[in-house]
Amino acid sequence: MIMVGLPIAVITAVTTLLATFEVSPEESVTVTMGAADALLRPSPGPRTPVRQDYSGQGYTLGSSTTPDRRPWSAQEIGGLLPPGSRVIPWATSAEVYRSGHWLSSASLTELDLRDPMTRGLYLLERGRFPSAAGEVLVSPDFVRRGAGIGSTLTLTEGARAFRVVGIVATPRVSRRQGIEFAIGLPGGGLVPSPSRTEWLVSTPDPVGWRDVTRLNSLGFVVASRAVISHPPPEALDYVPPGQDDRPPLRLLTYGMTVTMIVLEVVLLAGPAFAVGIRRRRRELALIAAQGASERQLRRVVLADSLLLGPLAAVLGVLGGLVLAWGAVPVLQQLREGTVAGPYEVPVGTVAGVAALGLASAVLAAVVPARQAARTDVVATLAGRRGEAGGRRGWPAAGVVSVALGVVLTVFSNGRAIFFVLGDRRNIDNNLVSAGQVGGLLLTMVGMVALTPSLVGVAGRLAARLPLPFRLAARDATRNRGRTAPAVGGGPGGPPGRAARRHGGARA
Repeated sequence: MIMVGLPIAVITAVTTLLATFEVSPEESVTVTMGAADALLRPSPGPRTPVRQDYSGQGYTLGSSTTPDRRPWSAQEIGGLLPPGSRVIPWATSAEVYRSGHWLSSASLTELDLRDPMTRGLYLLERGRFPSAAGEVLVSPDFVRRGAGIGSTLTLTEGARAFRVVGIVATPRVSRRQGIEFAIGLPGGGLVPSPSRTEWLVSTPDPVGWRDVTRLNSLGFVVASRAVISHPPPEALDYVPPGQDDRPPLRLLTYGMTVTMIVLEVVLLAGPAFAVGIRRRRRELALIAAQGASERQLRRVVLADSLLLGPLAAVLGVLGGLVLAWGAVPVLQQLREGTVAGPYEVPVGTVAGVAALGLASAVLAAVVPARQAARTDVVATLAGRRGEAGGRRGWPAAGVVSVALGVVLTVFSNGRAIFFVLGDRRNIDNNLVSAGQVGGLLLTMVGMVALTPSLVGVAGRLAARLPLPFRLAARDATRNRGRTAPAVGGGPGGPPGRAARRHGGARA
């Protein structure tokens, strides 16, 4: 149960944490644009038209026949919006500041946080908002460097000094903001040469998709609250490059990943079933002596997996959910500023993981069940055990599989493909991922096929070792059916106890 349930718990916890920390555009709309109706970001090109997705996070640049490199002004943007609209600038930059004996870099922002449109972007912890040009807010990291309320923040460029009047935190990790940041009023001199200026917009009516496409043609990437909350069908037609190319390859990658997970669980649980059958070999021999067929013996063993598999899956899922719930605040403390959405359980994924665990438990019992069905009744009841040998052809197949896996993994590296093709534009990320996962899968299968032979070689090399090691090597060699999966899959069943009981008695 542990060998089946532990991987399920780990995978459940990881998928739940990924779903929780993956903040969707709908969940992050407030921390992206505050209480505004839209956020306008000028395109990187000279007022170049763009085509964007519904959230404004992905876009592609168009072509412009009349390049215009002039920065946008508030008056120009106000003229593009309906009458009664209001616009405030959001300028950002980065600069070096002096804190005691240290020089550090910080993100600088000019934004009037007194405006109702900015509500939700930042959280005032202590102090007040700036009301004059020489006043700023700083992040909690500045406080740890000695820049508390009432202190002076000195920027090295131009030796500009600002008085700290408050401590403010952000509920997000933004591409514009780092952990250390300072915020001042627009035009207050904190950001004399902004590297980027965006615009928060408040309009009488919601900004619809038609308005978004019109602003796209003028060179703006638009995040609209109305479109993000209720995207129209035409807004969902566009998918940015890199997010949906080559779906068959992605499905192939997912399929190979699932295969690796199932194989790992089988390798972990298989030795445990094998050890359990070894302990019950006399019981199974007595059942066979009373007339049970090979099919009935297989059903006896498979019944164990059908009983333990669902119970292990349920306990693994519950344990993974509890583990993820407890890990969310810990991860947020370890990585300050990490944003987590509401605790979210991907029900479909978790159910699939549980089903995979159940299937893995049954698959892990198939080989031990076949071995139990071929039990030599006379030898077992007499206390004799047969010698286990490797299968012919497996070592050669294992070597070939490992070699192919290593070559495929190395070749699927982006730099290797670039070296061979000579053109980075021809590299398909989905093809790279599929090649790497496929190479890992081939290597894993090849090592599993090679392990019985490697165990046998280790047993022969152990002849000069001390007695306890020779006994352990002898028991591992004679029980390759459980030793090989345990070595190939990790910490499997308990062969040490069997070694002490059987190998020691023979010695």
